[in-house]
Amino acid sequence: MKTNLLQRKRLLTEESNRCYLCDAPVCTKACKPGLDPGRLLRACKMDNLAGAILRAYQMEACRDCDGYPCEKACLRGRTDRAISITQIVRQLQDMPNQIAVVGMVEDVKTKGGSSYVTQKVRNIAASYQQ
Repeated sequence: MKTNLLQRKRLLTEESNRCYLCDAPVCTKACKPGLDPGRLLRACKMDNLAGAILRAYQMEACRDCDGYPCEKACLRGRTDRAISITQIVRQLQDMPNQIAVVGMVEDVKTKGGSSYVTQKVRNIAASYQQ
């Protein structure tokens, strides 16, 4: 079944909101290729989908991982079921790039229009200049 962007965003938000946001993420420590699934989950949970998509594309080794040690180490798995990190990564990698545009449009509607976008672009430019 094919899902639209808003349905995927809702599913990602629901799964990432289950994360405990560990101070020293055990999923990151358990990751054999040395990736950082804790940061990816944090980006999803904080509704930073552009950052989450960027991190998902950096986690290409996650698709070929054997045994999913990050999910086995997840503290949430001790209370009910572990966060399905690999599923989140796959969803983000398969998401079209337009999701960032959808997020920006929502931000513009709720945070003050074009002046908000101008300020956000200035902040991004300033971070690259440093």
